[in-house]
Amino acid sequence: MAKQTIKTIMPIIAVSSIDELHDFYTEKLGFKRVMGMVGKDGQFDFVAYDLNGAQIMFTRMREPMDETRPSTGRRPVDIYLEVDDVETYHRTATERGVKVTNPLTTQ
Repeated sequence: MAKQTIKTIMPIIAVSSIDELHDFYTEKLGFKRVMGMVGKDGQFDFVAYDLNGAQIMFTRMREPMDETRPSTGRRPVDIYLEVDDVETYHRTATERGVKVTNPLTTQ
């Protein structure tokens, strides 16, 4: 059997409101909305964003299924994005109002 090559991976993150994060991803980070679906209540049920091939999807949290329960606390999510020129992207993001909590470092 031939070895499969993974071409992309798209994390799907459940949030309480996609509408509240839309401007951050589009206006501050420069992502473009590539698809989405509006629910019966007029709010987005899910949206996928793209930045030069890097994709991320957000889905609105649903009611618990079976015996699962939603988390009672906040859980951090780290998203790593590889870009050609990190200094330029960092400068652009901070000029757009993104709060940077750690300085750029070589790791």
